[in-house]
Amino acid sequence: MRPNILYLFSLLLFFSSCSSCSNDDEKIQELEAKINQQQEDINKQQQQQLKDEIASKEKEIESLKNRKNAVKPRENFFARGAGRFPEASERLLNYDDVGHLSSRDLKIMRNEIFARHGYIFKTNDMNEYFSRQSWYEPVNNDVTGLLSRIETENVNYIKSYE
Repeated sequence: MRPNILYLFSLLLFFSSCSSCSNDDEKIQELEAKINQQQEDINKQQQQQLKDEIASKEKEIESLKNRKNAVKPRENFFARGAGRFPEASERLLNYDDVGHLSSRDLKIMRNEIFARHGYIFKTNDMNEYFSRQSWYEPVNNDVTGLLSRIETENVNYIKSYE
């Protein structure tokens, strides 16, 4: 009878181990599924991090391009003797200088004073006119502090004739 008990015990162990094998297979499949899901999550996170890094670098590049292309003030810029009316920056004007000029020429004369200091014009007509001048370099948004006393007085004098 002993061999039968041993046989039965062996069978019992076999079946119990098979059922645990089945459980183990299920556990393995569950673990593999979890690992795969975690790997997908990691991949998505890494992809998002890379996308964020790329977007950040693109913004940085755009910022650098904008800064490179931005007009940089150069207070020392002065186009001495340039333009049709260079005397407006060199000496006080009088009636003989302005009395015969059209309103368009007076406007150009007055704005040449600013243009010689690199003023960036806001109006289309002056912007177009001065951008065609080889000596003009648009570098300053405000040149009032750069004007000499003579230039300031001449601007006011020209305005009185415009």
